[in-house]
Parts: sequence; C-alpha cells; structure tokens
Amino acid sequence: MINVAISYRPSEENNYQLENIPTNIQLSLYKYEFYKDNKDSILESLEENATKIKVVHLPLDTLHIPYEKINELIEDIFIRTGCVNFVVHPNKNIEKLIKKFQLKSPQILCIETFAWRRKKIFRSPLEIINVCQQYNNIWMTIDTSHIEDIWFDHRIMPYLLKFTKVIHLSNRAEGLGSHLPFNHPKGELNLVSFVKELKYKYKWNGIIVLEYMPEYSTKLIKNHNYVKKLLGE
Repeated sequence: MINVAISYRPSEENNYQLENIPTNIQLSLYKYEFYKDNKDSILESLEENATKIKVVHLPLDTLHIPYEKINELIEDIFIRTGCVNFVVHPNKNIEKLIKKFQLKSPQILCIETFAWRRKKIFRSPLEIINVCQQYNNIWMTIDTSHIEDIWFDHRIMPYLLKFTKVIHLSNRAEGLGSHLPFNHPKGELNLVSFVKELKYKYKWNGIIVLEYMPEYSTKLIKNHNYVKKLLGE
C-alpha cells in the first residue's frame, strides 16, 4: 500500500490551516530550537485536527546536536503520535547517529538521497543501501529532485525501492531549482508516469511525501489529490 502525504512545516513564517490539509503529513522540523520552544503547541494542534504524522523530517542541524536531545525528540513524537519514520540528511556525523539509532526499536531512520556533486557523506543511493543492509532499522528516502536521472532507469529503480520507505516527490528544472511541484510544466522529470509505475510496475509499498519550496505550498493539496488519483484511489 502507498500512503500519500504532504510536507507540513510549522514555523513562525509558515502556518498552514490544519483543517484544510490532508490527513497524512510529514512533520518537517527544520530548526531544532523552534521545535523545542513550541513542541507542545505543535503537537497539540496536530492532535486537535486528527492529523496523522506518517514521517518526521528531523532538524537540519540534527547531526550537530547532542544525541540525547535528538533521542528525546524522537521518543516524544513516537509516544504522542505513533510515528516511526524519521528522515535525516547524510551530513557530517551521520555515522555516529546510525550507530546509536541501530539500538532503537521500532523507530526507523530513513537516510535521504542527494546528488553526487553535493558531496554528502553518502554520495549515492548505493552507498546508503550498503548501510541499510547492515541494520534492520536503517532505510532510504529517495528525493526525486535530488538524484541523477540514471537512478530512474527501469533496470535500477526496482533495486533502490527494495530499501526505500519514503519518497520525497518533487521536480526540478534548470533556472528554477529543485522541489518544484511534481507535475511542473518545465520539470525535467516525468513524475506523473513515475507515480503510476510505483504502484503498477514496481509494486512498491511506502510513503510518498509531496515536499515543495514554500512558494509552491498552495499547490500541495491539489497535487496530493492528483497523486492519489494516479494511484487509483
């Protein structure tokens, strides 16, 4: 089964009306301090609107914060929401987090893909998969706007999906950047076909998260419904 969600980023600048968004979300906590100072109001508002957190995007500064604090964040969200999927960027110190996270259960750490040129600690999906094969609770998040075209090859994608729990769905275009709406008219990727292939060709089970730049946030709900339609829901 494929669940469809949108990225929801609670912040001082960007507050969606929760009653108007789909039930499933990725809770995107890009700043640890903001979450720490506002966690009760954030989680209470989600609970009041019966919003289901399918994925949590850990703060971008996670790997520079003492593990005890990140562990407390993970445990708190897990206990209050039941969410088990936590996405992290493969930045410096990721290996230390992996070693500590392997002892956790049932929480799952999903390492996000980036382009080779970004020079992350894990520079390709295959390097992430090498880690996934060593630990039961380490999986991959494919970000479609980050990875190179070669990884969409029909001979390669089935292998990647075997280790993938979450897909961040968005497009990219030269001059416009990444994290565009997945069906953007100038997008370089045919993600409409890709979404259908996930279900009907690859038989994949997991979570699709629409993750857009803030200026495209008004497209999220409409695109969420479109993705569900492509999946036959």
